[in-house]
Amino acid sequence: MAIRYGLIAAAACPALALCLPGRPVDPAFLAADYSRSVRSFLGVRYLWGGENFLGIDCSGFVRKGLIWRLGLHGLRTLNGRPIRDALSLWFHDSSARAFRDGYRGWTVELFRAASVESADHSRLRPGDLAVTADGIHIMAYLGNRTWIEADPGANKVIELALPTDNSWFKVPVVFVRWKWLGLAGLGNMNQPVENIRAFEIQRAILAS
Repeated sequence: MAIRYGLIAAAACPALALCLPGRPVDPAFLAADYSRSVRSFLGVRYLWGGENFLGIDCSGFVRKGLIWRLGLHGLRTLNGRPIRDALSLWFHDSSARAFRDGYRGWTVELFRAASVESADHSRLRPGDLAVTADGIHIMAYLGNRTWIEADPGANKVIELALPTDNSWFKVPVVFVRWKWLGLAGLGNMNQPVENIRAFEIQRAILAS
């Protein structure tokens, strides 16, 4: 009987969590949590289409790190919004190309550069993403000119600080930011008009 009640409670908890009222999440806190989350995958082998510790690819890697952080943060704080966002991220599988293009409003473009190596890192925050311009590969920024990626060449998740000989750091890239990690600072006069417009749209999404 006790086992039966336990199973019923286990099944009811996720449903109750989804019904919790939603509140905004502190972007700075979430960014620090996200960096710890992606670092937990260091050394995991590269596997195209993989999304766990048995094997993971570049887009699954950056996505899974945020799914965990949003979900855990929501459960710890009894906040329904990040739990629902985590489930949406999990349900809608997405590629590096999709993140580059702002799929479902999850990311907003920051700026473009000839390469990660040559980019102005003062415009980036921990948790920001670099997507190759062709949409093939994606990496996450950890701060201090250090990046983490599920690298198909190295066949595992690796952390690299600039300068590096890694070829992914020498190709044209698009830098994007997760909407959950904060948008302040995007709408400045040094950025293209389309980026300022994207900032306004994303701010409206966050406020909804």
